[in-house]
Amino acid sequence: MTLGELQEECLKILKEVHSFCVANNIVYSVAYGTLLGAIRHKGFIPWDDDIDIIMPREHYEKFCSTFKSDRYRIKSLLNDKYCYLAFARVYDDEKTYSQSMIPWSKNDGGVWIDVFPADYVPDEEADYKKHKTSLWRRWKAITISRAATVSFDRKKSIAQNGRLLIKKILTVNGYITPLLLKSFIRKATSVRVNSSKHWSQLTCMDGYEWHSIEDFKDICIMPFEDTEVMVMNGYDNVLRDCYGDYMQLPPIEKRIGHSHGLTSFYWK
Repeated sequence: MTLGELQEECLKILKEVHSFCVANNIVYSVAYGTLLGAIRHKGFIPWDDDIDIIMPREHYEKFCSTFKSDRYRIKSLLNDKYCYLAFARVYDDEKTYSQSMIPWSKNDGGVWIDVFPADYVPDEEADYKKHKTSLWRRWKAITISRAATVSFDRKKSIAQNGRLLIKKILTVNGYITPLLLKSFIRKATSVRVNSSKHWSQLTCMDGYEWHSIEDFKDICIMPFEDTEVMVMNGYDNVLRDCYGDYMQLPPIEKRIGHSHGLTSFYWK
C-alpha cells in the first residue's frame, strides 16, 4: 500500500470509532503524532503512517467491551486471549493485511489504529519513575515473549535462529505472553482511581509521560483532514512534554513513518 492509501484507510477507521464514541458517550483524544498532526497540520503529518488515540481507563474498558462495527474489528486482552498487546487495536481484515517483525496477535489483521488507555500514576515524580521502572522490566519480558511466537526462518543465520530458540525455550514458545500481559496491566492500574493528579500512557513504553490530570479533564473538537476529532483540552502542555517546540518541523532525515522498517501493509 502507498502512504496515501494507508492514511486513507486509517482515517476511515478513525471516523467510525469517533462516531461510535460520540453515540456512546465515550471520551477519547487523538494522541502522539496524530495529535501533533491535528494541531500543526489540521490532519496527518505528511509522512505519518498510523493513527493513535487515547482514552481514560474507564472509557477504554467500556469501548473495548462494547465497540461494534459492520466493517472493522477490535482486538484487546479484554476480548481476545491471543492479543499480545497491553492496549487495543481497531483494524480491518477484509481488504488489507499486514506483515510485522513482531506479531501483535495470533492472527494479525490489516490496517489498524491504536487505542491506548490513560492510567493514574503517582503524584511524586520520583515515585512515578520507580513505578515505570518496575513496569519496564515486565515490558521487556513481554517483548521477548512476543518475539518468541514467530517461526524459524531458513533465510536467517544460524545465530539468529539460535537466539530465537532460546527465547522460545524461556517463554514456552511465547505461550506465557498473555500471563505476562495480565500481570503488567495489574501493575499499570495499581494506582487507585481518583487518588492522583497525574496520568500516563503506560501500555506502550516508548517515551516518558507524566502529565497533569487537568490536561485531560475535558475535550474539544478540532478538524482533522475532512472530518473532526476529539482533542484533550491540555494538548499544548502534553505536546510540549513529548516533543518540545512541536510546531517546528523536524529535519528531513527524521521525517519517516512510525511503521517504517517494522510493519508493511498490503491489499488483499
